Amino acid sequence: MDDILERFFVAAGKAGWDVTRNDGPPAALPIEIAKRYPNIPQQFETFLRAFAKCTNKAGNAWFFCSDDLNRNDEDGWSWNGFESISLDAADRDEDLVEETQSFWDRHLPIAYAVHSDYAFLAIVVSGDDQGSIVYGYGPEFEESAETVTESLSQYLSKLANYISGAESVEYETSTGTCVLREFGDFL
Repeated sequence: MDDILERFFVAAGKAGWDVTRNDGPPAALPIEIAKRYPNIPQQFETFLRAFAKCTNKAGNAWFFCSDDLNRNDEDGWSWNGFESISLDAADRDEDLVEETQSFWDRHLPIAYAVHSDYAFLAIVVSGDDQGSIVYGYGPEFEESAETVTESLSQYLSKLANYISGAESVEYETSTGTCVLREFGDFL
């Protein structure tokens, strides 16, 4: 994982991302997150120890780092912001509230993009697919979610390739050029 983090750090920095390494130990996770997600995959904990800040050049997509997870101001995005949006939209529909909470109980958000449709990456924290990365977008965050890689290291490796230009995030179809949203949203 260390080699992948270094490659990602270099590629993101060259592309103008605001990426800062942690000089010391990261801040402890808030009690709320630690209680809700007692089995956070090791790769995300390694990421949190490595980076203090990780934001794309435009500042409209970022990976959550310790400070982001501890944020509780009204001006920024909280780590559970998209869950809050979904719960507000559920408007007291008990089944929908339960489905929404059940989804987010199993998926810890690790990145947000807020430049077009809101999009997220989450790491699966339980079950046979624990550690895999899920991508989803609004307005139906939970319904749109799909697994994109088997691990955070695999995702960061691919994203580093797209950031550096080693691979294209675009592909051709019979109807024209398309973009791999699960990566393009975070460039």
